[in-house]
Amino acid sequence: MVALLLARKMGPGNPNRPLWSGLSIGWVFWAIAEILYTIPLFIGKETTYPSAADIFWVIGYFPMFFAFLQRQRVIPVELSRTNKLISLVIALLVIGFTGYYILLPVLRVFNPNETMISILNLLYPLLDLTLLLLVLRSFFAFVQGTYGQARLWVAIGFFFKAFSDLIHCYLRGITRYYHYGLADFPSVFLVDYTHTLGYLFFLLGLIILGKVPMFSTPHVDNREDKILQ
Repeated sequence: MVALLLARKMGPGNPNRPLWSGLSIGWVFWAIAEILYTIPLFIGKETTYPSAADIFWVIGYFPMFFAFLQRQRVIPVELSRTNKLISLVIALLVIGFTGYYILLPVLRVFNPNETMISILNLLYPLLDLTLLLLVLRSFFAFVQGTYGQARLWVAIGFFFKAFSDLIHCYLRGITRYYHYGLADFPSVFLVDYTHTLGYLFFLLGLIILGKVPMFSTPHVDNREDKILQ
C-alpha cells in the first residue's frame, strides 16, 4: 500500500512513475501470495505445493520486469567500467550457480507425472535469476540524493529476496530445507531471514522515497541520475 500511494503521488509525465508503479503492482501480488501461503500455517494445516499462492507469486514478477526494462529505456544509464566489470562477474557467478546447482538437478529429476511441480521448480529460479540480472544494473548505477538512496535500498532488498529464493530452490532440490522438520542454519538464516530482510529493505527504500520532493514534477532532475564514478 505504501508503494501504491507513493506511485500515485508522481505526476503523469514523471519518467520514474512506470518504475515504481510496476514494482508496486508486483509487490501487491507478492503480498497476496504471502497471505495465502501463511493462512494454512495459522490454522495448523500443511501448505500444499503448488497452491493458489504460487499463481500470485509468479504473476508478481512480470510487472517488475516491465518496470525495470521501462526505466532503462526511458532513462538509460551508462555504468562506469569498474561497475560493468563487477556486475558482469556477479552475473556470471549467479548464472553459473543457478544453472549448475538448481536447474540441472531439476531437469534430471523432471517427472512427467508431476508436470506443474516440475515446471514451477524450473520457473521460480529462472524468474529470480532474470529479476536479479535486471536489478544488477540499477544497483551499480549509484545516483546522488535521496532518490538514489531509495533506489539503492530497494535494489538491496531484491538481492536478498532473490538470494533467499535461489537458496530455497537449491535446498529443496537436495531435500535439505528444514530436513526432517528441524530448523537448521541454511534453512533459517540463508532462506527465512534473508527473505524477511528483503522486505525490510523494500520498506526502508519506500520510506526514504516518500521524502523525495520530485514526485509531483514531470521532469527529471539530472542531479538525481548522475552516476557516482
